Amino acid sequence: MNNTIKFTVMGILIAMLLVTSSILAVAVTSGKGPVELLFPVGEAEAITIVSATSDANVEEVELEGEAYEVDADDGKEYTVDANTGEITTVEEDLPNSAANGSPVSESEAKAIAVAEVGGEVTDFEVERRNGNIVYEVEIQKNGKEADVHVDAQTGKIVEIEWDDESDEDDD
Repeated sequence: MNNTIKFTVMGILIAMLLVTSSILAVAVTSGKGPVELLFPVGEAEAITIVSATSDANVEEVELEGEAYEVDADDGKEYTVDANTGEITTVEEDLPNSAANGSPVSESEAKAIAVAEVGGEVTDFEVERRNGNIVYEVEIQKNGKEADVHVDAQTGKIVEIEWDDESDEDDD
């Protein structure tokens, strides 16, 4: 490796070290964690936002991407945008019978989900999501797990969430 490349690589490494140490220094002096410096809404604020909209007590908070998933003792999961503080989703598990009479049946929802992502259905739940009845179809495919959310009224896919199977071992 010639000297120019060595000095360039060394310069990049020093710059990365300076940026990282600056972020940590700001975090220490401000009393905030590094994650809270990246997003305007911190974990404590996400808890306050959920508490202000519900009488429930927060049981667990987890940062997933750019949103906090906040589990409360009212049986609901609130998703709070870490950039805006907006509650973007409220989910509540329901008995499977809650979807009885819906235009889209359980078997149709499973077929829709499998047609979209492939794989094998391993679990099935019914939930209320932002006021709508939604099927959550869990599918295993190539060592990954997909949760496919299918609207019980329209049959449209609301969301697909992918997780590695190894993520389940961390819980």
